[in-house]
Amino acid sequence: MIPLTVDVEQMQNYVPAVEEAVQEKLGVIVPYKFGSMVETPRAALTAGKITLESYFFSFRTNDLTQVTYDFSCDDA
Repeated sequence: MIPLTVDVEQMQNYVPAVEEAVQEKLGVIVPYKFGSMVETPRAALTAGKITLESYFFSFRTNDLTQVTYDFSCDDA
């Protein structure tokens, strides 16, 4: 799962880089699927396009709420 994804271009850049790193490290091809963590309003608004590169999403509603309302984790 790729964290803090905000648009499809990020996924298009991350997926090949992660695949290459895993294959280089392990020396084998491992079958797996990429997903995206939707943690920002921009990611939520562009989720339709991110689906072109993601097999699944994890909507981090606590992060979305904090960022949308500009709350800090330290706020009461």
